[in-house]
Amino acid sequence: MDLSPLIALAVPLAGCVLAAHCGLSAAGAARPAYVAAALGVALALGLGLTFVQSALHTLCIESLHLCTQRGDRNMGYWFQSLLATPVFWLTGWVAWRTRRAR
Repeated sequence: MDLSPLIALAVPLAGCVLAAHCGLSAAGAARPAYVAAALGVALALGLGLTFVQSALHTLCIESLHLCTQRGDRNMGYWFQSLLATPVFWLTGWVAWRTRRAR
């Protein structure tokens, strides 16, 4: 059994949920725009979740033995969160804009 693809998908999806939550929470504030703040949130999520994803994958390999050890190719399962930063930004901003439009 290899749960590496599950970790590579689940962590960025959690980032999208967190970005949307931040956007929805900010929509109630009296700020005129959320584009720049959404970018900051997205960058923080991208960088932070990359470390979380790396730690989860390492835990899955070394402690749980549910992921396959691939040597240096393990890194291919670590960077989806960093690459999803634009998706986090868009998700947060769209959630903010949708809530504001109501």
